[in-house]
Amino acid sequence: MSEQIRIVSDGISLGTRVLNADGTPIPGVAHIELLPIKPFGIVEARITFLSVELDMVAAPTAMESNEQAEDTQA
Repeated sequence: MSEQIRIVSDGISLGTRVLNADGTPIPGVAHIELLPIKPFGIVEARITFLSVELDMVAAPTAMESNEQAEDTQA
């Protein structure tokens, strides 16, 4: 699932808002971090929310270490 959001700012933190695609404000935003923008890259943002309700299910899974995964991609 991919939902669009908008980050709208007037240049100061108090004037910055995070909105759903329909313009509805998303509540609970505590922090927004824009990652460095690389030429021809995508824009990435990390948004931190406070007081988020969760409903999670976890299951064990086999995971490779980062080194093993990088070796298989080369």
